[in-house]
Amino acid sequence: MSAAPASASTAGAAHEPGLPLGWIVALVLVPIGVMLFSLFAFRTIYQLWCRQTGTQLSANSQAIAFAPSVHTGRFVKVYFEASVLDQLPVSFTAKDPQQTVEVGQDGTNYYRFHNLTDRVVRMRPVHYVCPINASRQFGMKVCFCFKDQVLGPGETREYPVVYCFSPDLDQRIHTASICYSLFSLELTESDQELNRRIAATVGARGGVVSPRHDPALGAGVEATSHIEGDVP
Repeated sequence: MSAAPASASTAGAAHEPGLPLGWIVALVLVPIGVMLFSLFAFRTIYQLWCRQTGTQLSANSQAIAFAPSVHTGRFVKVYFEASVLDQLPVSFTAKDPQQTVEVGQDGTNYYRFHNLTDRVVRMRPVHYVCPINASRQFGMKVCFCFKDQVLGPGETREYPVVYCFSPDLDQRIHTASICYSLFSLELTESDQELNRRIAATVGARGGVVSPRHDPALGAGVEATSHIEGDVP
C-alpha cells in the first residue's frame, strides 16, 4: 500500500510544467538578433548621431595637417560619408567607405565624381567631422573640398583626401566620421544666398563651407584647374 503514493508523486513530477518552448526560442534568437543589428545598423546609427550632434565650425587645422608624423600605436576607425543635395545629377562616392588609421599618421582616401548629364555641373563641397572632440584634432593636407568643383558633360574625376588626427586626440575616441555634402552652384544665385541655403541645411550642425568662390570668376569657376586634389 505504501508504493502507490510514491508512484503518484513520480507521475506528478514528470508532468510538472517547465519553461515554455517559445521562451527557449526567444532566449536563443534574441542575442543573435542583437548581434546582427549591432553589426549592420551601428554605422547608420552612428552617422545619424554624427549629423545631429558633434560637429565644429573649423574642422581642419593646418597646424595638425602639416605637423610631423608620429607613431602612436593608437588606431581609429574612420567612416566616410558622401551626400548629394539639391538634386545634383552627380554620382559621388568614397573609394573606401571606412578605414582604420593610426593616430598621428596620414590617411588617404579617394572620392569619385561623375556627371550624369550632358551639361556642365557646378557644386560646392561642404565637409564636417564628428564627434566634436575629433574635429578639434583633425587636419587635411589635400582635399577637393578646398575649392568649388565643376564637372563637364559626362565627366568623371577622382580626387584624393589626405587627412590625419593629432596625437592629442581624446583617448576615448575610437571612431570618427568625415562627412561630405555637395550643394548645387547656380550662376543666378549670389554667394550670400548660397551660404544661407547651406546654413539652413548644415549650419546648425557646424558644417564647414570651403571655399568662398570668387564672384568675378562666376559661381564655382576656379582660376586654375586641379589635377590630383587641392591643398589649403
